[in-house]
Amino acid sequence: MEKSKKKKGFTLVELLIVIAITGILMAVAAPKYSGMIERANNIKNQSYAREIVNYVDMHNAEYPNSIINEDDTLDTIVAKESFKVDDDFTEAKEKLSKL
Repeated sequence: MEKSKKKKGFTLVELLIVIAITGILMAVAAPKYSGMIERANNIKNQSYAREIVNYVDMHNAEYPNSIINEDDTLDTIVAKESFKVDDDFTEAKEKLSKL
């Protein structure tokens, strides 16, 4: 009786095929994974924005008369008298000297 010699293990061609298939799967999965991470970050940031809006709304009753209104832009906020500061801070120095 002749003993059959069976080789144990994989051939080089089989290993190359598996590596190629794995590479193709990774190439397809990587963009989807990064897209999922981006969507998760967007959802997280939207949640933070909602928290900020809710916090401001919740405390609006405590501080209803704010300096800034909904219609104000950056230019109108800076132009208001409450934001004016003299260039050499003389007014601030005078107030500090009275203390």
